[in-house]
Amino acid sequence: MIALLIAYESVERLFRPVPIAFNEAIPIAFLGLLVNLASAWLLRDEDHHHGHDHAHGHVQGHAHDHEDTDHGHDHDHDRRHAAYRRDNNLRSAFVHVAADAVVSVLVIAGLFAARAFDWLWLDPVVGLIGAVVVATWAWSLVRSAGAVLLDMSPDPALPRKITDRLERNGDRISDLHLWRVGPGHVAGIVSLMSAQPQAPSAYKRRLADLPALSHVTVEVELCPGPH
Repeated sequence: MIALLIAYESVERLFRPVPIAFNEAIPIAFLGLLVNLASAWLLRDEDHHHGHDHAHGHVQGHAHDHEDTDHGHDHDHDRRHAAYRRDNNLRSAFVHVAADAVVSVLVIAGLFAARAFDWLWLDPVVGLIGAVVVATWAWSLVRSAGAVLLDMSPDPALPRKITDRLERNGDRISDLHLWRVGPGHVAGIVSLMSAQPQAPSAYKRRLADLPALSHVTVEVELCPGPH
């Protein structure tokens, strides 16, 4: 909405130029840039996620087994930009001030050029560029937040890793559902078909090296063997 408003005002000023008080506008633009840079620094994501992971299992028709598994602290900085590790609330605040900072730089450059060459049209043009910057970052944030709301799998490689660990000795996954429950935390429900079912804890131990899994429910159904 802010991007659309900036674009509307910029287009209007292209066709209806107004005088610009450069001596007042430039210092205010510099002050805004300093405030936005300081805010962006305070809101930077250090990507330190601490917590305990919990796994729960359920065996249909055989046994019920619930247990907590502590995966410890996750300091995997190589994957800090993975979607499931982002705090979208913090990211939205950061995108806000970062976009403002970029726009402030554009505004300062535009004001100096407009004053030097008397190009009043440059101010609305810079406004349109700023609107594109804000809209681009906002769209990225909307897509990331929408993926969480739609329970999309946050890590495309995670289902394959789970499948590789569980589909052994003839066991087959009949249903697998993963969804993000917080920054760096994924919950999952796994349904297995097995001719020789094991306890849920046995299957969960195979997934213990996947730190992103914080809550796992395992369901095992007996698959009739050949007669």
